[in-house]
Amino acid sequence: MSSALIDPFKVAKSKTTLVLTIAPQDMPRLSEVAVSLQEVQAELAFAWDDQRRLRVAGQVSTQLEITCQRCMEPMPLDLKVAVDAAVVWNEEQASQLSSDIDPWLGEDERINLHELLEEELLLALPIMPAHEESDCKGLSSFTTQPYEEPSERPKPFAGLASLMKNTDD
Repeated sequence: MSSALIDPFKVAKSKTTLVLTIAPQDMPRLSEVAVSLQEVQAELAFAWDDQRRLRVAGQVSTQLEITCQRCMEPMPLDLKVAVDAAVVWNEEQASQLSSDIDPWLGEDERINLHELLEEELLLALPIMPAHEESDCKGLSSFTTQPYEEPSERPKPFAGLASLMKNTDD
């Protein structure tokens, strides 16, 4: 796995926005789940927030083809993920963040941007990727139509009451 180790303190101090283009081979876990993967684009700004936490804000995006789980054919997918994270150095710091802030875990005062951005994209993948029903070649065993209660509800144990009466005699 390729790494893009940066010192987030220096980037925040310089107040520059990082604009990155990452090759597919530098995202091996994402490449593994994708049929094909385009370059990953990212734009990130590092700054200190009001509570003196080092924050990362920006966006990461890519285009890929993933396997439709209905027809098992490739389907295009555009991923655009907003990044809003705090850089932390251990699990204790991560647990102190509010639930609306993602932790980016660094080590030795550096973070691996390729690895962290790849994680953001993996988390944004759909649980069950599928074409729109009209575009899918597979047969759908589920429906998006609302469930309608049958007019007469079956009673599988209805005959049991009469059997029990007969055995009590």
